[in-house]
Amino acid sequence: MSIKALIHVRGGSERVDNKNMRPFAGSNLLAIKIKMLQPLVHSGCLDGVVVNSENDEMLQFAASLGCETVKRDAYFARSESTANETWSEYARTFPADIVVCTPVTSPLIDSGTIRGCISGYFAGTADGKDSVNTVVGVRKYLWLDGKPINYDTSKHTRSQELPDVVALTFGCSVISRELMQARGNVVGLNPLFVKLHDTEALDVDTMFDFSIAEVLYKEQTARTTRGAYR
Repeated sequence: MSIKALIHVRGGSERVDNKNMRPFAGSNLLAIKIKMLQPLVHSGCLDGVVVNSENDEMLQFAASLGCETVKRDAYFARSESTANETWSEYARTFPADIVVCTPVTSPLIDSGTIRGCISGYFAGTADGKDSVNTVVGVRKYLWLDGKPINYDTSKHTRSQELPDVVALTFGCSVISRELMQARGNVVGLNPLFVKLHDTEALDVDTMFDFSIAEVLYKEQTARTTRGAYR
């Protein structure tokens, strides 16, 4: 049974121009993600890294860093395609049995967390779990259609006592290629959730996110470098 990482990128970005290749902390988000995954390949945790894109420049860049590449039909890089059919297409063309999907938009997730998600997937299958998905806790007072949905205004509770609601981060998802294609999703029918701390959970969606992530990534890298020389 083969297991490989999937990095899906596209040429356009609606909120951050050239997001995947834009200068970021002396590198770019695509290069950072690839280099994050390479030690997992060298250790045998992964059988390879696959970059899926409709953009030739990104595919050539990924190949220069030792990745396998899959050229995506341009339709699946446009907003006309639904998320479900795009996930299905990723899986259909994926060259391995197990997909470890970890997008470039999560540059602060730790490689140890990804390793743990992979281990959790194989351990979880014995208990009927069919995917592993990263989440973050949401301790907020939530409202929908003018009504609170997770607390009672007449019995206002402290934020730490709110229900343990979680939100998917998509920082790392592990699922079989077959199930991903059938469901058109990286979340299975019985997922195992791995909770991240707020920094790891940061998702780069806007220019504000990009700027914050770059500052935090530089600080993280500096701490690692200082630790290596102690």
